[in-house]
Amino acid sequence: MSGPLPEEQRFFDEAVERLKGSRRTFTEQTALQAALRAGYVMSLQHDERFVKAQASRGQYDAHYRLREHRLANQRLFNDLVEGKWDGTDLDGRLAVLDEEEGGHHVFYPHDPRFQLRHGRWEPAVETNIRLTSEQKSELDALLPGLLQSWSGSGSQPWTLRQIIDALKQAGWPDPPNAVRVARAWLLGIEQIRRVGQDFWLPSDQLPAPLKRTQLHVLPIRSMRSEEMRALDEQFRPAARTYAGGNYAPRAPQGADPVSISGEADKMSAHWASTLRTINLRDGFLAVPPGARAVYPALSPGEETYTLIDAMWHEDGERLKLWLDRQQHRLYGSDLLRKIEWDYSPGDILRIAWTPDILTIYVDGHNDQVQQEEARLIDPTYLKELRGGLGEAYRDSLQTILSQAPNGLTRQEIVRALSERLGHTVHHGTIFALLYAGGFVQRDRRWFAAPDASAGRRTLRTAIIATMQPRPEEPEEHPPSLREHIHRQTQAIMRRLEEIERSL
Repeated sequence: MSGPLPEEQRFFDEAVERLKGSRRTFTEQTALQAALRAGYVMSLQHDERFVKAQASRGQYDAHYRLREHRLANQRLFNDLVEGKWDGTDLDGRLAVLDEEEGGHHVFYPHDPRFQLRHGRWEPAVETNIRLTSEQKSELDALLPGLLQSWSGSGSQPWTLRQIIDALKQAGWPDPPNAVRVARAWLLGIEQIRRVGQDFWLPSDQLPAPLKRTQLHVLPIRSMRSEEMRALDEQFRPAARTYAGGNYAPRAPQGADPVSISGEADKMSAHWASTLRTINLRDGFLAVPPGARAVYPALSPGEETYTLIDAMWHEDGERLKLWLDRQQHRLYGSDLLRKIEWDYSPGDILRIAWTPDILTIYVDGHNDQVQQEEARLIDPTYLKELRGGLGEAYRDSLQTILSQAPNGLTRQEIVRALSERLGHTVHHGTIFALLYAGGFVQRDRRWFAAPDASAGRRTLRTAIIATMQPRPEEPEEHPPSLREHIHRQTQAIMRRLEEIERSL
């Protein structure tokens, strides 16, 4: 198919220039009004710079946006429901989103989820009935049995229909408006919480918040090989302390931004996430600001945590992920189980979040990130390895890996070391030993340290580093050699005092 004629192209160009600063989506007639007046029959579908924002609906024609625009309907609806926006000054709110997330945000004005009343936008949310005292007393009496039945089934999230079925089996007469009655009752009790539009969970089964984890950078002076020294010079900008996943090393060049697609009421987001040590240790993926535009709407009664249906694309396994709306993270035991053993720092995951399901794809590896992460140490586990235990574990690891010329995965290492020592070794301890003990990683497999003596020295220095006080914020400049020696000496003296007191 041939492209537009030169005179038609001028109409398209004029529309792009006129609408690029608009804060609203637009119809074909609005965009091509000059062409229509001139007698041309044209369609925005013939210019890839225009993207459909919403198909025609009832009395409203289809609406479009420029490809560079970000459709903000879902984000604005969530902000209204969560009380983050009072519904006034729509253009000003869109400008705030520009500053927070980048891009140029626009609004589709005929979204049925919004109501404009007296100049203020309001969310159209579900309404609930008021229960009679008899209805509430009747359901309250069935609550202990419901919770017991729920616990017996594994305390998995239930839909409203599953809850109603359980109540009916317990003797509830099932009134004609059972759905509205049951929902109003659930929203009024503390023992059950809403965790999605149609997911409910006993309150004592809500996910625990992610713990704040601190990882430190192993001092370069503890490394003896010229190769590691050269590595440090290459990645020095990334060498800093970070906590709770807030660490932001130098981003790989060409990193993919968030891509938003779909229509106003069915938006999708796509982005890449490069795994780091903190992700593998705690089992979470950060949600970038741009992707928050597709958060599912917060339902009445729902709070911080929302349950998300997900799928691991490689094997088709269905997962349940928790979305923490405050820390903007996806996490949960299903995700930790998938990534903690089989993946390594630097592996790239691609996330496709559609209205129906969130799909995770494995999409390559970033060697630079793997090298940046190789110097991280976990003080929580390394502190447990003082007093010679760490070197004993490390020597056992060296022996095991020396006998495996093809290397071992972390899961194989945990099993082999536990069998050798006669007791189970926590995988976090082994993770710390592998990264601080001079061992080599290639293609998700670990190999013996090329220099066993240098590996022991590296581990000793790493353990000593866990005894040094850490600044609240990353230091702008690395400490001088004199300051470094002074800190190490103080740490060693503190350790000697601990040993003396324990004798």
